[in-house]
Formats: sequence, C-alpha cells, structure tokens
Amino acid sequence: MATCFLNNVYCCYLPAHCSHGLQPLDNGVFNASKAAYRRELEKFASLTDSAPMDKVNFIRAYAKARRVGMTKKNILSGWRVTGNWPISRAKALRHPEIQQDGPNGSPRVTPEPRPYLGSDDTPQTSRQIRDLGLNKTPKTRRRYNVIAKGFEAQQQTVAAHTQRIASLEEELARLKRGKKRKAVPNPNKRFMTLGETLASKECIPQGATRYMPVRVEFVSSSKQESESEAGSVIEIKQFLLDYDKEINDNILNSSDWDYLERTHRFLHPFASATLWAEGKNSTLSQILTIMDGLLRHYEKNKEHYSKPETFDRRILHSIEMGWFILDKYYTMTEDAPVYAAALLLDPSKRIMYIQRHWPESWHGNAIAGVHTIWEEEYKTQPETGPAESVDEVSASQKRQPNEWDALLEELEVTEDLGDSMDDLEDFIKATPIKISGSPLQWWCHKDQRKTYPQLSRMAIDILSIAPESADPESAFSGGRRTLSWDRERMTCENLEKVECIGNWLREGHIQKTVHGGMGVITDTGFDSGGGEDSDVNFD
Repeated sequence: MATCFLNNVYCCYLPAHCSHGLQPLDNGVFNASKAAYRRELEKFASLTDSAPMDKVNFIRAYAKARRVGMTKKNILSGWRVTGNWPISRAKALRHPEIQQDGPNGSPRVTPEPRPYLGSDDTPQTSRQIRDLGLNKTPKTRRRYNVIAKGFEAQQQTVAAHTQRIASLEEELARLKRGKKRKAVPNPNKRFMTLGETLASKECIPQGATRYMPVRVEFVSSSKQESESEAGSVIEIKQFLLDYDKEINDNILNSSDWDYLERTHRFLHPFASATLWAEGKNSTLSQILTIMDGLLRHYEKNKEHYSKPETFDRRILHSIEMGWFILDKYYTMTEDAPVYAAALLLDPSKRIMYIQRHWPESWHGNAIAGVHTIWEEEYKTQPETGPAESVDEVSASQKRQPNEWDALLEELEVTEDLGDSMDDLEDFIKATPIKISGSPLQWWCHKDQRKTYPQLSRMAIDILSIAPESADPESAFSGGRRTLSWDRERMTCENLEKVECIGNWLREGHIQKTVHGGMGVITDTGFDSGGGEDSDVNFD
C-alpha cells in the first residue's frame, strides 16, 4: 500500500458483496473508454496485417482511449445515472446498511410517521425543504428542489470547513505537546564554502575535509580536472543549501565518505575496461585479457582490505560477491574455444600470454580447443588466391626438366616440409610482437595472408566477431529498418548485401564515386591497414 501511495496509485478497498458500488464506472468512463479502444483497434487492423497487438501499440491505443473516456463529463454522468449525484446526505443516512440493528427476536416496528412541518417552522434538512413542496404545483415543487440542492451544497461546504478546522486544531495541539529539540549545527556546512576555495586554489582550512566526498589535492594533471572537482563540490553545496530542512540529521559522516571514496577507487578500472572494450579497434582477443585484469584487481584489493590496518568488512563482502559473478562468466568461456583462439591469434600475446598468466592446468584444454577448430575447419581447406613469390619465374620462362635437373635433385640436401608444417603451431609459439593497430588489421595485411593462407582466414573469421552486443544489435535494428513493410519480398541475400555495403560505407572501407549523377558505386577500395597491398576478398 505504501508503494502504491508513493507512486500516486490510490487503492480503493471494497467490502464483500458491494460490486454495485462500481456502477458509476460501468455506466460512465468504462463504456466510453472501451468504445474508443475498439476504434483504435480497428484503425490498427486496417493499417497492418499483424494480428497480435504488441505492448507499444497497446499503450498508444490505451492512451488515446483514456483521453477520450476519462473526461469530467463522463465521470459526472456515471454518478448521475446511478443516482449518486448530486450528493444527498439524507439518502445515505437512510441506507439500511448503516441503520441501527434492533434486538434479536423483537417484532418489526412500523416507523412512526414524520411530524407535520408547518409553514411557520424552519426546515433543518433538505428533505424537509422538499416536503414543503408536496401537494403543490409542479412549478412550485421544482423551485423547492432547487432550494434543497443549494441547501445541500452549503451543508457540504460547512462540513468540509469543520473537518479542516478540526485537523488544524489537532495538529496545533500535537505541536504544543512536542518537546523542543536541541539546536544542533549541521555538520554538512563544514564544506559549504569549499567550492570557492577549490576554484581559487587556496589552502583548505584544517578540519574542513572531514565531510568532503573526495580528498582533493591541488596536483591535478590539467586545469579541467581541477575545475571539474570544484564544480562537483559546488553542486553538493547547492544541494545541501536547497534541501537543508528536508535533510535534517540524515547526513553522511566521515566513515560514509571514506567508504564512498574506496568504492569509487575500486570501480574505476571497471569504467576504463568498458571504454577499452567499446573502442573502434576492439576485438574478441580483449575479452579474456579484461577478465584477467579484473581478477587481478580483485585479488590485490582483497589482500589490501584484509590487512588489520586497512580492514573493511563491507568492501570485502562486495569483492567476494563480484568475484563470484566474474568467475561464473569466466568459466563459461571454456564452452566457447573462440575466446582462447582469439587470444592465441593475437600477435602481441600468442601462447606466451597463457603460459605466463594462466595456471598450468588450464593450458591443455584451451590449446586443444583451438587446435580442434583449426584442424576441422581451416587446415585442410584449399588456399584461396595463392600469392606468387617475388623471385618466382613467370610462366613463359618455365621449361621441361632435363637430365641435368635430375642430377641436381639427387644432390639436394633440403627437405620439402609440405604438409608436415603446422601454421597454427608455428605462429602461437613465435615471439609476441608489438603492433600499431588491432589484431584484425594486422591479419588483413597482404604479408600475413601470404605467409599464413589458411590461418589468416581463421584469424579474420574469429577476430571479426564483435566483442560486445552493441554492434550486432545495431545491425539487427538497421536490417529491420531496411526491410520495411513495403519491401517484404527482399531476399536474405540482397538484405545481407545492402547491410554490408552500408556498413562499409559508414566505416570508410569503401569509397563511392558518382556516375552520371545517379550515385552508383563504380569503384571501391578496402582500407585494411595495408595500403595498396591489401587484397581482401569480400566474396
């Protein structure tokens, strides 16, 4: 009930067997609202062929129907039709449910007739005024009815004023009985003037930092940071000034501010990790790195707040709960080997990252899952567009082998490695290198595609997976806008082509040239970080 009241939802509790009390709603606003809602449904059905109505369209239709039905005219008409308007106190008092019950077994007593009210007696109720019009002409009875209604309105006004006076008298008595409170200075006023102090970079008075939200030192790296900190304190000061009466003793003490400061300092790496994962060059290889970094952050803070001099039970409890959730999702990455594959295919990490930062018991399963993907889907696939070596002779210079070639072959000491080489094994065991762009851009370069033809395809497929769900959701939304109601015959292949071209244009991967003023794409070029040597095949 309290939740309803705080959210402006007023409940009406009716006793049993009193559904007739809802007649004003049935005869007033409900009929008009239902009729308006049916009209909106018919309009919606005529505009779309979708049979079920979703939540958004229902809310729109209901809002329009509510504006039509919930009017003052409809509400008053419902009360008038059911006889509840205009209000008659005599009718309510004569209701059998509120009459005094007679003794059990007593015979039914015939009510005494109302005493005759002569013309010289002053009427006290609206009913007595109406009785004066009995046996009169219709015109006279109508006039008495008008007088009775005015009398009832005056009675209502007097009753409301009487109730208001009684409540004010009760409130006044309560305040007089209350004990005077001791005047206590508001400790929040200790840093009321710190905003001007920070803005002018003056020395902070001794003891003024007791209730500050953060420990401010004038060693900020830039002028903007100092102004931002000063602005935050000014906002807090203004808030305390505006709501000083409402806040009263509900203030934060020094321990509360210290706890907020420790919480802010602990959560700062989470915000940085989120921004790093949302970057333009972010790839799937960053996911496990982010989790490893956050787990190490949990370990350091748990050790720090477990020491006797910095012990904090609340922070430790929060760390344990967060650790539990993070470990849960970290364990789920074992079911998808692509996370470990993205890590191993990152030229700046490779297998050395796993050997240095992961327990040895984790190495076998992670590497085995990556080898399974490599051997089943990529290793045996034919090369697409094999690149020729620089010193390879042209086809016109080739000749048939002769006897001298056979003699040279007998003297050959090198071995043709051929199928015995494993590109994945050679790559992950190589020394990690620093790269300027993202791992995906590194693999799209022509040199890498020449050196690792099958492995580069595997790396591009895995590293092109969006590390977060924002980009896929944006693609789905764009596809829904492209496939409008009047373009439902578009095939999946054409929809895929349109969305891909639109994404490449937005990202700057291809450039369009206008031909004949029609905006037809006549020339494209892909920028993968390799300049003119890039040979990415979009097919």
